[in-house]
Amino acid sequence: MATIAYDGPPPTAGEAIVADATPQEKAGTIRIGEVAVPGEDGLGLALVRLAEAERIHHGANIRLAEDGRPVRLVAASDRAEGGKGERA
Repeated sequence: MATIAYDGPPPTAGEAIVADATPQEKAGTIRIGEVAVPGEDGLGLALVRLAEAERIHHGANIRLAEDGRPVRLVAASDRAEGGKGERA
């Protein structure tokens, strides 16, 4: 499992990323979920699904929380066109 974190300002009402705030939220990092990562392609698909579920915006700065590696989110609506989350 990989913990995916969203780096940015806390979401506004209606854009909740997590139901329960974590201490990281105050530091600008919000933990948004854990996903199984079977490989690089699996990571991309998992990020798209997580983004759709959590309503993360296209262009959001997302990283792997374990080691801080950045991950770029391509718009979830691009999935049919081959779009996916990718390591930055």
